[in-house]
Order: sequence, then structure tokens, then C-alpha cells
Amino acid sequence: MIDMISAVQELSGLTARELSEMLKESDSFVLQSKAQAGGPEQVDMEKLVSSLPLHLLAVSLDIGRVSDLTYVLRGVRFLHCLSELATRHTKLEQLLLDDVKLSEQVMDLIFFLLSVLSHWKKEDHLGASPFIHSSLVAGSLHLMTSYFSSQWHELVHILLAHPKVSSR
Repeated sequence: MIDMISAVQELSGLTARELSEMLKESDSFVLQSKAQAGGPEQVDMEKLVSSLPLHLLAVSLDIGRVSDLTYVLRGVRFLHCLSELATRHTKLEQLLLDDVKLSEQVMDLIFFLLSVLSHWKKEDHLGASPFIHSSLVAGSLHLMTSYFSSQWHELVHILLAHPKVSSR
């Protein structure tokens, strides 16, 4: 089992360049990172990447604290960083961009986040600053453009094909 929360918190703090270097140096797509206790920890990137969208969706379903909202924002930004790095790392590209099931999970995550965040009222922010809320909305939209297409006219077709849009 992979400790998703620790892995996301630690790896999302890296720059894209640092993460790219770690991926290049890794054997069998396993990264060495320092655990919070100080000892080395191995992170299987294949497991992390393949479970990240569903993990973030699960955390989003039960947002009850400001730290949860901040963690989801961190996870969305990390997913965006991974999608940018995918063009430079074949294994990451195969996992993240070529897997139709994973693409559907990312789209579901984006739709769910935007749906939930659009219904929040100022008094329901769980003490979070409007900046965190706005950043999560922007991060979700930015993830859509980096993960699927940077061309908005192409995104229209993707959005209209999604079952949550066509059912309304």
C-alpha cells in the first residue's frame, strides 16, 4: 500500500524540474523520498499516478476542514505537474495520458470539484479564505486545459461528450 497523503504532500512540494530529475534517475519508476519520520521512503509512481484522481475524488467527497480543501488543491496542482511532465517521460505518458479509464477519472474529478465549489456560499467555506476556493476552481480548469487540450474549441466537444453534461 502507498501512503497517498504523505506522497502527495511531499512530492507536490517539488518543482517540475526536480520531479523530472527524480523520474529520470529512478529505477523501475520508483522514487526515493524522505519520509516525515526522516527515513527514506519509496514511492511507486505507477501506483501513485493510477490512484491519484480517485484518491482526490474520495477526499473531495468528504471535505470537512480547511486542511482538506488545501490538500485537494495541492493534489490538483500535483496532477497538473505530472500531466506537464508526461510529454518528457514515456512511462508517465502511458500511465497518465494514454489510459482512457484514468482520463475519465480526471474528468470526473474536475466536474465534481467544479460542481461542489459552484454551490458553496461564503458562510460554507469552512473557514477557508476565498483565495483557496478560487485557486481550486482555477486549478481545476487549468488541469482540464493541460490534461486534455489547451484549445477551448476542442474542450467543448470533450465537455459535451461527458455524461454529466449531456444528462442535463
